[in-house]
Amino acid sequence: METLSRRNFIKGALAIPVGVAVGAGMIPMGRKINTKTTEITNHPTGNAGLAQKVEEACAKEEDPKKCEVDYDLSFSEKFVAVVEAPVIEEFMFRAIPSVAVDEFLGEGDEDGLETVLHGTDYLGVTRNELIVGALSSLAFGLTHNLTNTGIDTQTIPASQTAGGLVLWALQRRLGIASNMTAHATLNLIAVNS
Repeated sequence: METLSRRNFIKGALAIPVGVAVGAGMIPMGRKINTKTTEITNHPTGNAGLAQKVEEACAKEEDPKKCEVDYDLSFSEKFVAVVEAPVIEEFMFRAIPSVAVDEFLGEGDEDGLETVLHGTDYLGVTRNELIVGALSSLAFGLTHNLTNTGIDTQTIPASQTAGGLVLWALQRRLGIASNMTAHATLNLIAVNS
């Protein structure tokens, strides 16, 4: 068993607080992106699946629009958003593509699993990282357009796609604990505001 290097120990110690800070900082960034995208395209932005859930829950109410504004997620919905979704989505959209960059696209001499756990030792961005990060972030954004009735083609997942890029960069530099923490923090703030 290898010993933990000082560099990886420091990165590991910083991963969670950095993740919390980044996750909290992504809320205003996402709001600005959604506002600008809506102004430019005249289309709604955001999470189409969540919007559909709220709309369906409020459809039978006397004042559906007021219900949608006042809607509060159940504990199990919050648990899924804050715990399950960050773990599953970060493995699918950041960890697996990160291993692919290292193992199959030949990025340096990095071990794919090591990079997922501890991040890389360089700050620059390679072409393969940029391409894979952009594609996985686009796929991440598009999954937020999945609804019970299919794919919502009207809603633009701009903030989710941009957030996916931020989470990709965080995972590649500090490891998976940082982006899971950022994602969970972002979702925690979002479901409670």
